[in-house]
Amino acid sequence: MDHAWRSIRRPAVGCGPAGPEPVPRGHDHSPVTSTDVRLEKAQYSERTARALGPPTVSAVFRAMAGKSQIPAALHPDHCQSLEFAEECLRSSWQSVLYDASGQPYEIGLDATSRLVGTARKLGADIEGEFETIGRAAIPDRTPPHGIGRCVEFIEKTDISCFSPDIGTQHGDCPNPPEIDTRKLAGISEAADVPLVVHGASGLAPERLARLATSAELGVGKVNFSTTLKHAHWAATVAFASGTGQGATDPLQLHHGVRELVSGHAVRCIETVNSAGRAHGRLRVRPQSRPARLRDQG
Repeated sequence: MDHAWRSIRRPAVGCGPAGPEPVPRGHDHSPVTSTDVRLEKAQYSERTARALGPPTVSAVFRAMAGKSQIPAALHPDHCQSLEFAEECLRSSWQSVLYDASGQPYEIGLDATSRLVGTARKLGADIEGEFETIGRAAIPDRTPPHGIGRCVEFIEKTDISCFSPDIGTQHGDCPNPPEIDTRKLAGISEAADVPLVVHGASGLAPERLARLATSAELGVGKVNFSTTLKHAHWAATVAFASGTGQGATDPLQLHHGVRELVSGHAVRCIETVNSAGRAHGRLRVRPQSRPARLRDQG
């Protein structure tokens, strides 16, 4: 069995409407789900992907990715519509996070399985999720499922990677979240697929580094969004408050956003120790896995 993915971490950095952007040289070999087509993946929210249109995003992405030597893939994040997920796949997006957390378990499992079948025919991958990963602005959390149910979902759907609820939260976290590393380790031991950490912006760098680089926890992808949104907003505010030559030039705004967001992206890459690790095929799923389940709660 190929366990090479365990040494690869993809810091997932969401794209905005402006699309993929380059990062500074020296960091362009990180296997990152990122704003940058010189890295392995460019990740869009479902809302942004809908606004721009999957075929349009795909065409622009392919044109930019063709200029790079680094393998690149296109990925919509937290896609809750099966039909839209299929549209992305048929528009040559190489990967989809299908978020089934809003559906009853059995219905979500069936929908995910069918989407995996479609993706396999098109040479694409599906990241699976059926638990609700919380938001910092919404205090009430849906109770997480146990290890056994998560492993069952992975095995029955045959997804390429899995996003469990381990206590992280999307958005600005006023207090450090409690992370269930036991759950990560248990899933990783029982089902040999890469695990995905969402809400990485709310974790302290040293804590995130331990979480992402511990082989027994099985983390293969780490999602950053909020920290980059703050950088984007700070650059926009700085431009809007400026005076003098170029103060009304949209390209200056573009360059300012690009520089500040890229700097934050580099720190994300360095935190999870992924620089220089882009190699091989885009597919992160091992070629075979034993179909085994463990009753771990």
